[in-house]
Amino acid sequence: MKILFWLIAALICVFATAEEQVTTEPSSVSSPETVIVNTQTTYKEQLSDRIRQVEKLVQNARNELIMNNNIRPSTEYTMDDIIFTFKKYLPSWIYPPSAWKQDVVTRRRNIAKTVRSSHLIVRPRVVSIRDQVLEWNTRSNVKFTTGYVIETVNDLESLVDSMLDFVAAATDQELMNPIFLSTGFLTLNHAITEFIQGNNDKFDAITKQVNEDFNYIVALSGKLRVPLESMREDAISQTKDIRDELFTKIEYGLRLLGHNIQADIQRLALEIADVDHTTADALRHHTVDSIQSEIQYFDNIKVTLIKLKSVIGHVWENAANELAQSPTKVDYWIDVATEVKEAFVELGRLLAVTARKYKRSSTNCSCGWKSHKLLL
Repeated sequence: MKILFWLIAALICVFATAEEQVTTEPSSVSSPETVIVNTQTTYKEQLSDRIRQVEKLVQNARNELIMNNNIRPSTEYTMDDIIFTFKKYLPSWIYPPSAWKQDVVTRRRNIAKTVRSSHLIVRPRVVSIRDQVLEWNTRSNVKFTTGYVIETVNDLESLVDSMLDFVAAATDQELMNPIFLSTGFLTLNHAITEFIQGNNDKFDAITKQVNEDFNYIVALSGKLRVPLESMREDAISQTKDIRDELFTKIEYGLRLLGHNIQADIQRLALEIADVDHTTADALRHHTVDSIQSEIQYFDNIKVTLIKLKSVIGHVWENAANELAQSPTKVDYWIDVATEVKEAFVELGRLLAVTARKYKRSSTNCSCGWKSHKLLL
């Protein structure tokens, strides 16, 4: 009945829209007869298209009701969806990860079990959320490995090249004066600070964007919310820990290198003040070689950064394996065996409960069979 009313309303809208278009359609020909013919043709085509659209919508609605036993599926959500939605606005200590986070094995099994055991009506949405999180995982991996690590390597190479250029200019006989050196030292320290601050800001911006994308996908994920949040929490925190551990060394090395460059060049300026030209040139070459050997340390750091790309990528690959298990993985068959074992345990429990109920009902039988047996 509701579908019939809806169909009538849709047809009314079709006629109203078509009439409005006929009224407002501009005339581009001069002949009135041609205008009438074209208007009638356009009207009939549009009316036919709208009727077909309405019929298709009605048929889709009927198919959906038939498949779902005349029940329109509603969006599933749990209290966890509400809690996590407001959690980001609250201090971290109010609802810390230790209060809800699941371990790797638990959340991997919960995700697979929720997808398999979900009702047929809502399963397409559950699978869609799982697949969207998989796509989010792939994008996040690219953002952290290519968008952050590779750009960090390029920025570090640019900074090191600038340091080498400054050392070459600062040890030059004609440019080595107090004004140039003081300005150069300030510029060098500013470049180091700018690189460190810019790198921190870049990592924070990527992390923020990744979290926002995730929150949008899992806003109403129901039973999947806690295992998915646990997976996100571990992936982000592990990525941050790996990055922070290495970047702390990079920051310390850059600060120390900037200090050593300034100290070596200032000492060189004092040493060559009272020596001959040949000795001064020798001292300059020695200072340049010494500073360059310190700068070469960052060649090893660049190699380590490239290795960091594979380490972070491995973190996100593990997260992807939690979302969608493959029969080629050992963990898949371990989980299957565990679920079969749990199913047999549950079956045994149900059989035991049924047996106890049957025994209790036979003991409390009110049919009079026991009293008849005693009289005999």
